[in-house]
Amino acid sequence: TDRWKMMVYPNDNDGALYDLDADPDELENLYADTSLADVRRQLLETMSKTNPALKAVPTEHSKG
Repeated sequence: TDRWKMMVYPNDNDGALYDLDADPDELENLYADTSLADVRRQLLETMSKTNPALKAVPTEHSKG
């Protein structure tokens, strides 16, 4: 999307999520922010349409 940029690291159950409107320099990784779980889920769903292997990635962030 124009607002969000997300990368997932499936082997680590981790990733990076940036709000490009609020943080255009991508300095604050929001991937672990629980209030953005719906954003992560929606982006992951969109990404998995072009990369079916991502369907196995958990939608909830569980890395401490």
